[in-house]
Amino acid sequence: MIFFRRSTERAATIRTICFGIAVGLLGHASVATAELENQLEPEYALAVLDYNAKDFPSALKLLNELQKKAPAAVEILELKAITLKAMKDEKDAANVYRDLVQLKTKAGKEKKEIAPYAFELGVIRYNEKNWRQAEQYLNYSAKNGFNIEVSRFYLGLVQIQTEDWTKAEVNLTEVVKSDLDELKPAAYYYLSQVYFKLGSAADGFGSLLNAKSTAQKYIDREDVAPDSKKMAEQVKTAADASLAPFDKPQKFGTFSLLMGYDSNVLLIPSDSASSSSASGKSTMKSTVSAGYGYASSPLSKLQYVPSIRFNFNKNFNGESSSGEFADTTLSLYLTRDALAPFSYGLKTEGTFVFQNQTDTSGSKKYHLYDNTLLFAPYAKWDSSKRWTYAAEVGYRIVKYTGEDSLAESLRRSGHGITAKVSAQNKANRRYFNPTYALKAEFNSTEGTEYANTLYGLQVINTMRLGNVDFSQVLEVDKTGYGDSSTDRKDTLVVLSLLASKKIGPRWAVLFSGDYSVNSSSESSTYGYNRYTANVGLGYNF
Repeated sequence: MIFFRRSTERAATIRTICFGIAVGLLGHASVATAELENQLEPEYALAVLDYNAKDFPSALKLLNELQKKAPAAVEILELKAITLKAMKDEKDAANVYRDLVQLKTKAGKEKKEIAPYAFELGVIRYNEKNWRQAEQYLNYSAKNGFNIEVSRFYLGLVQIQTEDWTKAEVNLTEVVKSDLDELKPAAYYYLSQVYFKLGSAADGFGSLLNAKSTAQKYIDREDVAPDSKKMAEQVKTAADASLAPFDKPQKFGTFSLLMGYDSNVLLIPSDSASSSSASGKSTMKSTVSAGYGYASSPLSKLQYVPSIRFNFNKNFNGESSSGEFADTTLSLYLTRDALAPFSYGLKTEGTFVFQNQTDTSGSKKYHLYDNTLLFAPYAKWDSSKRWTYAAEVGYRIVKYTGEDSLAESLRRSGHGITAKVSAQNKANRRYFNPTYALKAEFNSTEGTEYANTLYGLQVINTMRLGNVDFSQVLEVDKTGYGDSSTDRKDTLVVLSLLASKKIGPRWAVLFSGDYSVNSSSESSTYGYNRYTANVGLGYNF
């Protein structure tokens, strides 16, 4: 009896996985020749023996003679087709499979009986690079229950060639979900190419890592045939080659110099608990920012990224010198599986803020204003091509200097819990690519006036117009000081616009502007309006 089973062949590349028809005779000869006339059985049996002995030319000669006597005998055509395939004559084999499809169709046979021939035709058309017919036949095979996973694998490869990335993703994803282990490494590898084309880098890297790990598991198995193991080794080599450019540490840095105008200088850093924060004075100003860091290989199980950031502003109005600050932040990020669709880690930051203060003699010097230490576990999940979710929860300790002389109720040093969740849309539309964020802070202080609870909403939209990148930011923070003597409540609304235009491989022209309104139940003390505008140059390396 001639029957169909799954087997694998391999050529020079991991793309040449071929599942075909095999012949078995043992104990089934009488059933196999049931449809043949009795006088043809001896010749058919000889052809089968020649096939099993790999004497394919002799088998083909006998089968051609038999076909003249019985042109519609399915058994003869099936054996002829696989004989032609064994002789690498796929063109004639395809003609035989096409004849089998027509015979079965005319006989009114169920589609599941025709599906094996459609599969073989699909594979042959794939090898011929006839993508349209390959997709047609492989779809027929998959929909009618023959070699479903393998058909989907080939469909994915066909759709990569035709750049039908969405369909390729669907078919290859079904393969990696299946129980056909030998195909998973290659399916993951090709799926990574699809994700990169769809603009989902995290999923692309995740699939490459999965291709590498599943191939290694398959290589380590003792029950794997040598050809299948060699195919897995090829996938692993290909995945390693694709990942190699990223498997190295990298240094990075930024520098910017901005000139601008501030309509209402703040007397505290933006991350400090509010006090009489607005000076009511305007000034031209300059701002210098710089940063430098190091990132270990993102392919390591644990990536570490230490960095240092520095900011300094100089106000040209001498009466607003108390609004001049210099801050330095040291940070360390530890991330597990940095390039995987789901990653998590720990952020540690220490910030030191210095203020230009005037002493009793009238001289101005920078003194330590406050220092902050933050520990924050975080996680990131690329759930789909369109959305990335992130979350972090942190513990923060803040120490303000010079508070010994203050009344105990006015002391702001203390600790707090911070939390933030965000959702980033990656649809890559022209005008609307938003990131939504919710945040909360619960700050306990040594005094009662500044202990507070904050809830905030942030919406960031990015777009590119021509060769200029834009970001628009809306932020709303509502802060309650429930333990203060006045039960103070503030609402801060900030609208910002950021723009940058590259003027070289590393240089860019920068612009930033914002408008802030702080509404307070104690408006005479804490309410203010403010706008700033800045333009300058930035450098990245």
